[in-house]
Amino acid sequence: DGAVIRQETWDADVLDGPWWSWAASGMPREAGAYGGGARTGIWTEWYAHGMRLREGTYEADERDGAWTEWWSDGITREESTWAGGVLHGTYTRNFSDGKRAIEGAYADDREEGIWTSYWPNGQVWAEGEYDLGWRQGMWRWWEEDGQPDMEGAYVDQNPVGEWAVYLTDDVLGVLIRFAGPYDGGVRQ
Repeated sequence: DGAVIRQETWDADVLDGPWWSWAASGMPREAGAYGGGARTGIWTEWYAHGMRLREGTYEADERDGAWTEWWSDGITREESTWAGGVLHGTYTRNFSDGKRAIEGAYADDREEGIWTSYWPNGQVWAEGEYDLGWRQGMWRWWEEDGQPDMEGAYVDQNPVGEWAVYLTDDVLGVLIRFAGPYDGGVRQ
């Protein structure tokens, strides 16, 4: 129908300058800029209905810096930090209602440090540490009501040592703990 679907800026046969694309409906799809043929600066993508989908910075055609992604109703879905095209820095992901689902950090595209996951009601579901993307040290899980569920240690992603599983006796109202060891990732 003659509607513009893309607008590009070229210099000496290389993309260089503002860049836009639109859906057939006329709504924007993506916008940013090129420098010397590579994406650079802030880029934004939109859902078909016009709300922002994702926004962040490129440097030399690689994601670099803070990026944000939204659910289709505008609530923040994910916030991440990038360096040279890999996840590197803080990371959070939210449920569709905006409540926190997961938080932690990345180093060179691998989970690093303390990570926490949440139940949809906001209670902590799991917490533990990563080293170079592998679970390390003590990890703990909780039920949706905040009661302990289980806990144990990891070495290089393998469960080791004494692990405990907790159950609540509904009749007596007491917490019961079952425990046993792991050796080399195998229950003993």
